[in-house]
Amino acid sequence: MSIIIETSLGDLEIDLYTDQCPNATRNFLKLAKAKYYNDLRFYEVHKNFLAKTGDPSHSGKGGCSIYGLLDVFSSLEKKPEYFSDIDYSLQVNAERRYFEDETTKEIRHNKKGLLATSNKGPHRNESGFYITLSDEPAPYLDGKHTIFGEVVDGDNVLEAINDALLMDKDGQTVDDKGEPYQAIRIKHILIIDDPFDNPEGLRTPSQSPEPKRNLDNDEEAKFVDDNVDLKQLLSMTEGGTEEEIEKFTQRKIAKSRAHVLEILGDLPEAEIEPPKNVLFVCQLNPVTQESDLESIFCRFGEIKSCNVVRDWKTGDSLQYAFIEFEKEEECINAYLKMNNVNIDERRIKVDFSQSVAKSWATFKKKQFQEAAKELFKEYQLKKDIEQAKDDLGEMTGTETETEEETAAKEGITERKSKKHRRKRSYSDERRHSKHKRSRY
Repeated sequence: MSIIIETSLGDLEIDLYTDQCPNATRNFLKLAKAKYYNDLRFYEVHKNFLAKTGDPSHSGKGGCSIYGLLDVFSSLEKKPEYFSDIDYSLQVNAERRYFEDETTKEIRHNKKGLLATSNKGPHRNESGFYITLSDEPAPYLDGKHTIFGEVVDGDNVLEAINDALLMDKDGQTVDDKGEPYQAIRIKHILIIDDPFDNPEGLRTPSQSPEPKRNLDNDEEAKFVDDNVDLKQLLSMTEGGTEEEIEKFTQRKIAKSRAHVLEILGDLPEAEIEPPKNVLFVCQLNPVTQESDLESIFCRFGEIKSCNVVRDWKTGDSLQYAFIEFEKEEECINAYLKMNNVNIDERRIKVDFSQSVAKSWATFKKKQFQEAAKELFKEYQLKKDIEQAKDDLGEMTGTETETEEETAAKEGITERKSKKHRRKRSYSDERRHSKHKRSRY
């Protein structure tokens, strides 16, 4: 596994063909590091065929390779924070905008989940790519598009993309080819393994850029994200059948129920009010440590504390944690982008700590208990030190027993010994008498 593409429908775990396609995979990885793909839509879906993304213009006519972006970036007097801020349409040299094909006879379009460059012609590859949605072979694409990776986990996401309700450029529903009514976006790309050195001038922001959506723009305003009621969405469009409405509504209801059952568990009830800058994380892998979470969540801002809650007896992880950020907006940003992300082969769930106040109260109570234990340990340590001093004093003879005290102790021991012997003698005598009577 090289990367994880976090989409609004879930995660896609990807293996990149870095050995077979070094140029294509290097371009993809460096664009991902520069946050270039963040918030881009899947702008064209062909049912049971493929889904296109990676073009900031969402038209199939835009896009640029990392090499062209670096040229533009180096020539700018004022450096933008993110590569996605650059308007490269009139600035990039055509020779640097694209990179060459890397097609091979061994890698073919013969299964679902393949990633390939959606080029504009021979050796005209840039940032755009597509993912195949069918196991049906497509030999007419072989030799034309560079296949540079494959999905190894995330079939459910591919199916959801394939099942999306589509529309044409006029906003009318279509059956086979179009853009999803409900925007399907790339939220973030998590890089697990990058074998290539960063080129000079590459900017790798520590945090993801904020989504930039101009709702006054008709092209952007017609798309609705995942948190919008789908029944309302379909009612605003023509061609949405009752079956389609029911299908999408049931999917949203099921998703909401799963979120409630997995995250909240029950109604919040606690006297302690959790702070608004604390994020609740659950469904963790038992092996996940605080340091792992800090390294992943630090891209959203400074982390003040990170605590995996553990069993007080065994020390084993209870598979949930609290992450405290410096600012409330950093916590909100992490909440929006980290739900259902794969960490240590587990899809985590996140929520604000206010929604799980009972868990927060339990956690704080455990913290107080731990503090009390530490105080008791300190108290016990002081007692042990005092006892050790007393013992040391006895060893050096500073406090010794008098002969009278020793004799008194010996006298008590002797009296106890005589009493014990008398009791034993009386008991033996009774057993002997009983034995004699039993013979007659």
